[in-house]
Amino acid sequence: MNQEEPTNEESGEKVVNPEKETFRELFRDTGESQSAYLWRSGEIISRTVPMLTKIEAITDETVTENVRKNIEQVVAQSALPESGTREKKERSEEEWQAFQGMISRHSLGEFSDSDGFDETVRDRGFFRFNSSENSSKRETYWNTLFFSLNTKETRELAKKMLDQKKVVLLGGGRSELKHELEAHDIHPESIVNIDPFVENPAPGADKVIPVSASDEKMTEKIPENLAGQVDEVWAEYSVPAYLQTEEEIKQLMSNIDTLLASGGVARIWPIEVGGMNDGELALAKQTLYESVRGLVEKSGYELVTYKACGRPGMTLMKPKESLAAIENDEEKIAQIMDQLKSL
Repeated sequence: MNQEEPTNEESGEKVVNPEKETFRELFRDTGESQSAYLWRSGEIISRTVPMLTKIEAITDETVTENVRKNIEQVVAQSALPESGTREKKERSEEEWQAFQGMISRHSLGEFSDSDGFDETVRDRGFFRFNSSENSSKRETYWNTLFFSLNTKETRELAKKMLDQKKVVLLGGGRSELKHELEAHDIHPESIVNIDPFVENPAPGADKVIPVSASDEKMTEKIPENLAGQVDEVWAEYSVPAYLQTEEEIKQLMSNIDTLLASGGVARIWPIEVGGMNDGELALAKQTLYESVRGLVEKSGYELVTYKACGRPGMTLMKPKESLAAIENDEEKIAQIMDQLKSL
C-alpha cells in the first residue's frame, strides 16, 4: 500500500507523523456508500494478511500493528458522512453476468420444524464465533454482512451504525443478538426475528414473529411500525438459501422492499438458492437474479457484492428518494423550462 507522505511547505521535506499514517488506497471515494467502502477496503487489507491466514479469524489478540493502523483509517473514513452526490452507475451486461455467476446452490436438508432446523447452526453471534462443535467456523453476522475484521475499533463503528436502528432478521433462528450487542454498549431500537421455525424461543431470544420471510401475508403479520420503517434487514445463511421456487424468491424480495425504509439496507450472505434438481435450481437462480436486477434498475437500489468467509454476499440499499419521485420532479422541471421559453 502506498503511504500518504505530506511535505513541509517551506523546506519541501517529507513530514512523518506515525500517529496519523494513512494510505491512498484506503481513502473513501467521493459518493461511495459506506457498505461499498467497507467491503472494498476489507479486500485491500486482506492483501496484506499472510498467506493461509483467514482474515475473518483476526481478532484483537491476533491483529498486527500494521493491520490495526489500516483498520483505524477505515473506521475513521467509514464513519464520515457520505461526501458528494452518489452517481447512479449503470451496470454493464458483463457486470450483471458476473453477479448472476455468483449465485450458487445450497444443499437443502429435510427440515420442516424447529427440531429439524436446530440441527443446523441457529445461534450465530453478531461478534461471537459459533458455539457449535465445529470450532473452525468463523461466521458471524459482523464478518459476513458488514466487514471482515472484528476489533475494538470496528465494534465502535458498529455502535455508530446500529444505535437506535430498527433491525429485522430473516430466519434468525435462536438468535440473541440484542442481548449480545447491548453487552458491547450497542443499542438498536429493536431487533425482530421473522422465523416460522422457533416454536419455543428462549427467554433472552430476540422477539420472534412466526412467519416465513417469503410468505405473501408476511406484512400483515408484522407490527405496523415495521413496514417501510426498517433500517437494517439481515439474512445470514437463511433466505434465499432455503428457498427453491420462483414464487418464494419473488415474494422474499418484495417483502424486503416493503420492510425497508428509505436509505435502509438489506444484507444477504451467502448468495445461494435451493433446488432439488437442475431444472429447479436453474429457475431459482434466474429468479433471484431477475429480482435483484429489478430492484436496481426499476427501483434505484444500490447493489454491492463482496466475498466473506469464502462465499459471495450482497447488500441492497434502498434509495432515499424513489425513482418515481425523481422522475416526477424532472418532469416538473422540464414543464417549467418549457413555460419559461414561451415567455
